[in-house]
Amino acid sequence: MDAKAGEPPFIIDLIIDRGNRKAKVAGVLKSLSKTIIIATVFDMIAQYLIFDQVRVIPAIIVGVFVLTVPYSLARGMTNRILSARR
Repeated sequence: MDAKAGEPPFIIDLIIDRGNRKAKVAGVLKSLSKTIIIATVFDMIAQYLIFDQVRVIPAIIVGVFVLTVPYSLARGMTNRILSARR
């Protein structure tokens, strides 16, 4: 993706390019929206089974971080590997 377009790794680009940060984060959230919802629902189910109560805000935070952090790391590593092969 990014390597073919000649862009820097995703996380580095988020840190350095402040002008396009909101657009890039919005694009990631849009592409991951269904999986974030599924992760949030699974976290709510786990909270209910473990604690007999559900807290929505922590479930949303966990749902977002459980997916976006590994996604960003995997995207960056993939771009590095593809860039090194060229």
